[in-house]
Amino acid sequence: MKHRFTRNFFIVSIVHIVLIVGLMGYSMRSCKKCAKPVEFTNFIEFAVSEPVVRKEIVAPEPVKVEPVLPEPPKPEPKATVPEPEKKPPVREKKKIEVSKTLVTRDPIRKPPQISEEKIRQALNETVKPLPSVASQTPDFAWYYAMVHDQVYAVWQQPGALSRSAGITTRMLITVNRDGNVLSSRIVSPSGNDQMDQSVLKAVAQITKLPQLPQNMPGSTKEITIDFLLSD
Repeated sequence: MKHRFTRNFFIVSIVHIVLIVGLMGYSMRSCKKCAKPVEFTNFIEFAVSEPVVRKEIVAPEPVKVEPVLPEPPKPEPKATVPEPEKKPPVREKKKIEVSKTLVTRDPIRKPPQISEEKIRQALNETVKPLPSVASQTPDFAWYYAMVHDQVYAVWQQPGALSRSAGITTRMLITVNRDGNVLSSRIVSPSGNDQMDQSVLKAVAQITKLPQLPQNMPGSTKEITIDFLLSD
């Protein structure tokens, strides 16, 4: 049985090979019949050549070259002499003249005890009521004399104004019933600033005066005092 199978397989293989070879031969014949030869076309151009015209070559005119003159040498810069620095003018120092005269001030003298008659005269000369103030009467002369003496005790008269004796500065002092100074101002200046400043300085040192008398009316009192510059 095995031999039979081998024989059949061999026969079938030969048949297939024959068929394949026949198909290949048939296809090659059919391709040769159908193929056409390829035609090649060559194009040839015929051109008429133009005559060659020869141009005359004209030689260029020679260019005139102007000679280049060398630049003249630059002058050397002149040496500048620096100006000397100006020194600032020296100012002459003014000599301060010192006065050799000694100014002597009068020592503060204790007020002498004054009688009632002298007190009245002093009040009439130095303590004068303002027109708007009415209570500085001789009835309270002793009180005004005390105020006058206390203020004059601290006033230092300017020694430089010894030649201006007689000038007067009038002050207005306001006190309360306890004698505390509420305010003070100049109501009539002397015309000399040094004199007025000495009076203001003296009054500024006083903050309290004697208490007002019990029978003196009002809660405050305005008192005018004339500061008279003496020799």
